[in-house]
Amino acid sequence: SLEEIEREIKISVHRGAKEIVLLGQTVNSYGLDLSPRLRFVDLLEKVSAVDGVERIRFFSPHPQEVKKDFFDLVARNPKVCRHIHMPLQSGSDNILKAMNRNYRRQKYLDIIAGLKQAAPDISITTDMIIGFPGETDQDFEQTMDILEQVRFEHSYSFSFSPRPGTEAAKLAGQVPDAVKAERLKRYQTRQDQIT
Repeated sequence: SLEEIEREIKISVHRGAKEIVLLGQTVNSYGLDLSPRLRFVDLLEKVSAVDGVERIRFFSPHPQEVKKDFFDLVARNPKVCRHIHMPLQSGSDNILKAMNRNYRRQKYLDIIAGLKQAAPDISITTDMIIGFPGETDQDFEQTMDILEQVRFEHSYSFSFSPRPGTEAAKLAGQVPDAVKAERLKRYQTRQDQIT
């Protein structure tokens, strides 16, 4: 509950904490299952109102739940750090669909544009999976293109590795390890140059 989170933060601040990190797989979905429903921005406002809190970070917001009220909060609340870790996973709509992601390339780019408009000094980091089953050269080039457009400060990037029991492990079109390694090296080299 919001009250429980607020209580924990007050205890942490009393013990000397200055920065609060909210962590969740889709942290910005917070409150959607509560009654009454709350918005993630309500949580951020409540946290920023706690005396002694100087900085607020959160990991990892889901693109599907980013709304205009979030851009407004980032723009006006100085306690919300100018760093957003926004997982993308792939720059290709084909691969995002295969991954069962409920967002697409253009929605992601629109979110990034909204964040940069709200806070031009914002730092954006992401997660990227290279070589997901079915990834073609064209799909990979779309990932490289989005890297150039967004210019992430950093990416946590990995080559796809099938995990037993997952749907992705059974998908057709498994990318050969050598191809995944070459693509990952190319992606990481360019990311290092941008960083």
